[in-house]
Amino acid sequence: MIGKHAFPAVLAASLLASAFAAPAGWAQSDADRPATAAPPPAGVEWDKKRLDRLERALDRLENTIARMKPDRAPPNLVEPEPEVIALESRADELTQRITDMQDALTKVNGALDNANLEIDRSHKAEADARAANDALQAKLSQVETRLAALEQAAQAAQAAQQPAQTPAVEGGPAPAGDPGADFKAGMDMIMGNDFSGAGRAFTAFVAKYPDDAHTPEAHYWLGEIAFRMDDQKDAVAEYAKAIERWPKGKWAPDAMVKLARGLNNLGDKRRACAALGEFDRRYAKGAPSSVKTNAQAVKSAAKCAA
Repeated sequence: MIGKHAFPAVLAASLLASAFAAPAGWAQSDADRPATAAPPPAGVEWDKKRLDRLERALDRLENTIARMKPDRAPPNLVEPEPEVIALESRADELTQRITDMQDALTKVNGALDNANLEIDRSHKAEADARAANDALQAKLSQVETRLAALEQAAQAAQAAQQPAQTPAVEGGPAPAGDPGADFKAGMDMIMGNDFSGAGRAFTAFVAKYPDDAHTPEAHYWLGEIAFRMDDQKDAVAEYAKAIERWPKGKWAPDAMVKLARGLNNLGDKRRACAALGEFDRRYAKGAPSSVKTNAQAVKSAAKCAA
């Protein structure tokens, strides 16, 4: 019995034998051969018919082998192209890079999660600090309110005790006969918050020394005392006398602004704005910042032109 692996070889041999077999009528006995015929040639003569028979035999052999199912497929003897090898290498490289990028992206996402967590913690800490600050501000406002109330109470107590400490003398203190000493006596009363006594002292001073160098300033303090007594008309009159000759004392800019304030309080906005114009021309350049601020406030209140 022929094995299945030996069958193709046997089949091929039989087909080749049939292909090489002599054609019909070729094999003749010695008796049938003509006596004069020459012996057959030693080689095979390949004519068209014999080649066709060989080709058909090979076709049958290939078909038979194709229908067979060998135990295992024959090895692939075709070598891959260099371009294919290069592309496969490049694909492996790109795959590795994608893997690395995915790992890096995973790490970045983890870092972002941690950062978001820290931001949330910072926001919470900021909210807590803001709440604590608001509480401190509220407490500070309470303390400031209590302190202001205590200061007012202390001032009221001091004002209540002042008349006993500095008794007022009708008509003011007895003049000393010296303008400097008399003016200083009135200023000492101002410093001691004895405004009634200072009013009497400065009234006597301007009456006795109308042309003294301190007389304009004495009128300024009389204007201050009248304003404290809520006597707007007398305050305006005294401030006007204080700046009648445009003095250069450090109190002069304040006197001009307070004259404008008094005129505005009396409803005379036109003259108030005129007084502020003189302040700008004569005193604004060297005036303290607080006086400039007050002047601007009066301008706004009187609606003076810019």
